[in-house]
Amino acid sequence: MATAKRLYLYIVSGVGLGMILWSCYSLLHILLDGLGFGPGGSGSTALSSNANKDALSMAIAVLGVGLLVWLFHWGLVVAMVSGQEDAPAAERASIVRSVYLAVIGFTALAIAAYVWATIASSAIADAIGAKLSYSAIDYSVYVAIALPATAAWAYHAFVRAQDLRHGQRLIAGAAAWVSRLYLYGAAFIGIVGAINGVASLISAIGYQLAMNPSGAQYGMLPGSSAPWWERPAVAALVAIAIWGFVWLIHWLYSNRLRASEGPQGVAERTSRVRVAFLMLVVLWGVETVASGLILSIWMSTMRILGLDLGSGPLWYLVIVPPATTIPAALAWALHRRRGIAESATGPAGVSARRISGYLTALVGIGLLAVGASVLLWLAISKVISPASLDHDAWKWSLSMSAGYLVVGALLWPIPWLFAQRRRRFEGVIETESSSRGFYLYTIVAASTLISAGSLALILYRLARWALGLPEPGFASEITAPLAAFMVAVTLLAYHAIVLVRDANPPAVPEPAAPVAPGAAPQTPAAPPDPTSATPSAIPPATPPVPRRSSRSGSGSGSGSEAPPS
Repeated sequence: MATAKRLYLYIVSGVGLGMILWSCYSLLHILLDGLGFGPGGSGSTALSSNANKDALSMAIAVLGVGLLVWLFHWGLVVAMVSGQEDAPAAERASIVRSVYLAVIGFTALAIAAYVWATIASSAIADAIGAKLSYSAIDYSVYVAIALPATAAWAYHAFVRAQDLRHGQRLIAGAAAWVSRLYLYGAAFIGIVGAINGVASLISAIGYQLAMNPSGAQYGMLPGSSAPWWERPAVAALVAIAIWGFVWLIHWLYSNRLRASEGPQGVAERTSRVRVAFLMLVVLWGVETVASGLILSIWMSTMRILGLDLGSGPLWYLVIVPPATTIPAALAWALHRRRGIAESATGPAGVSARRISGYLTALVGIGLLAVGASVLLWLAISKVISPASLDHDAWKWSLSMSAGYLVVGALLWPIPWLFAQRRRRFEGVIETESSSRGFYLYTIVAASTLISAGSLALILYRLARWALGLPEPGFASEITAPLAAFMVAVTLLAYHAIVLVRDANPPAVPEPAAPVAPGAAPQTPAAPPDPTSATPSAIPPATPPVPRRSSRSGSGSGSGSEAPPS
């Protein structure tokens, strides 16, 4: 009954809040448009128009009903969490409340940050003279969205902060990890937005240098004397500032929690959500760097093969795309290093080094699979259906295949070889790790589904041909699924063999006893002579219990001998 009551109160409160936010947007839009912030720049007749009167009537009606619904139900929620007794503490720690606050806070923050960045970049560009001949944005709409979203985020962040000050129940359990999902989710979108801003700035600088080496006014803005690069440069700088601020406040807050003493600090230091955030940045960094390198190889190879792209000099195609990924590469390296450094105090059994390695290998082998499929498709098409490739299609496809294959070959072998080395030296510790399992089964599952789908397409075409249906393009229709099937089956076979071998991992040898400096190495004693009458050669009546292996993981007396029974 308690869970049903919570669901009712928070769902209805959320609906009431949505009605309030929509009506606030409508009222602000009408007001700002009437004050001249709309695209026309003049609001002399805006408030007197019938359309705005109708919209104003609807906004007032929705606001009144929404306020009644939200105030009543949210008032009940506030009463339930007031006080220091067990019941209010349990309510503050409920997963329903945590999900409600996290979803609203994250959504409002993302919308507010994006809209404020758009408003600020356009306003600053207009102020410095980089105006467009047409209105870039409707300020009355964007400001009307940004203000209610910012207020909603600020209020719900304040509510959650109040919850955290009331006791220890929010340190562990569902309420804690849901709150961390918001915290690290906000940090993630902040760092991605800021890094994308830096990448946009690098791209604009590179394009200006490539297209305008003499410093002339190349690419003017429509209806303006300002060069084209001013607006994208301003937009990039504003994105760095706003999204960087979003990242900074959440990241610093998480680090303060982690460094604190007591149960809160311990919970944060052993949080899997924090590790997931660090590894998510690693994965995003790997994919971003890979995309920049692929684009560089792809475009430059097409230029070398004679395809005129009209995209500037060759150095621009080779250098600028990877250069825009330098900030993402730094984020990849720094978050990987941070994750490894925190592993000693992190969640038990979680290795950031292992997770980041398998994530990198997964991206690499995916790129290899795509590149190999395209290259194999080209080869098969050249043999069985050469007419399906025109003069430029094979160059375009070959260039794309080269980019995927080269970048995949850079990303996959090293982390995979290190993983296999760990398997050889660590045995079951590596083969039974969750990271390795997710990596292998992800590839096996994807290969199985792709091979099954490709085979179904091939059999479909064969069945049509066998039943006498017209198949004029049979050869060209089966080349792509045939190439995908061959690559997927190869990956499936290899990783299935790895899984079978992991079921019987190699035994890890026990480390040898250290030898003192200068001492002669000990040689194993000769086995006793059973015919000897020496008392020391007579075996004991009860053999000693063998020592437990340190890898068994059971018992606290590993490595000790039990007394004879």
